[in-house]
Amino acid sequence: MPTLLLLLIACVGESGDTKATPTRVSVDDACTEVDPGDPDASEAALEAIYRANCYRNLLGLDLGALDAKLNDAAQAHADYMQQNKTLDHSEQSGKPGFTGAQVWDRAEAAGRPLRAGESIGEVISQGTSPSEAVDGWVNSVYHRNPFTSPEWIAAGFGQAGNYSSMTTLQAFPNSFEEAVLYPVNGQIDVPASFNSDQEYPDPAPNSGLVGPPITVTIASSDYRGGWNWFNAQLISASLTGPDGEEALITLLPDDDEWLGTMIALLPERPLTPGATYTAEISVTWAGGEADLSSTFTIAE
Repeated sequence: MPTLLLLLIACVGESGDTKATPTRVSVDDACTEVDPGDPDASEAALEAIYRANCYRNLLGLDLGALDAKLNDAAQAHADYMQQNKTLDHSEQSGKPGFTGAQVWDRAEAAGRPLRAGESIGEVISQGTSPSEAVDGWVNSVYHRNPFTSPEWIAAGFGQAGNYSSMTTLQAFPNSFEEAVLYPVNGQIDVPASFNSDQEYPDPAPNSGLVGPPITVTIASSDYRGGWNWFNAQLISASLTGPDGEEALITLLPDDDEWLGTMIALLPERPLTPGATYTAEISVTWAGGEADLSSTFTIAE
């Protein structure tokens, strides 16, 4: 069954160690089991945070840890979706399992309200295991954003039947300036394609099956408001492979309310299995600028 995906983000403003990415490394190669944060977490929540940390370790970002109260909030929402057979961020008062209209309401009801200097995000899916749900989110466009966000504070995960819900807290604004490129330099086994019709909202409504998303996620202490939180601007971008330069669909936060802190590029066609590609991207934002490069190999 296709995975259906949605995303909500909210924030409350106020005026780590990294790991080097080795050459030719897959997501599986980067997996590591560390203290998950909540000793009473469910097996599903543990599976989800370990899989999320494969990606964060690959990116050289601080690893995530589960928060017991966010686990409760995410589990409550998964239960609500299962009981009402609906894939939706919103809950309706009076329906079975209602705990809060939106993710921030449910976190507060579970005892973890959103605080100044934080943003909260939620991703949901249907029809997958916890690790498959994480893979689906990261290999999409809008739902990748929480996993490539440089500063995580805490996370929670819940699953009921075939419904999954994951909540993440990030620093907002961030305490440093950084641009995070994914896929990373040296990454192998990158999916050859992405079906945009399986993500909601659909990032490429006129295209359907395209190449794997290439994204830059910005962290900054200079919040500018509006859709483009940190005034991220794309200066130039190219993707070159065995057939020369690939045509790209460009998604920018000035034009897309769902991107927030991210610039996304979609190859107009699926990429060639086993082939190697190089992405060259230059970006600026309110607090900095970066010239980024990644050479990655598509899965056979």
